Amino acid sequence: MGCIPTKAQVGSAKAISMARRGDEFGFRVRSVEVDWPRIRQRKDEIVSLIRGRLERRLEEHQQIDLIRGSARFLEPGRL
Repeated sequence: MGCIPTKAQVGSAKAISMARRGDEFGFRVRSVEVDWPRIRQRKDEIVSLIRGRLERRLEEHQQIDLIRGSARFLEPGRL
């Protein structure tokens, strides 16, 4: 899914960073606990949502045949 997983995780990292820098913005947070399983879960949920939307759009498009499965190159330019 392109860079969506990275963007989701970077978003979490930015939020963590901002919370840790609270003094600069006029607030205090006693401690910031990072929940890596929850960060991965959030990323997976975002990817799943976007993938589902994209697949539906491809399925509904009249000029696209969506083929699910695995493929391998038999030779250059030939799947």
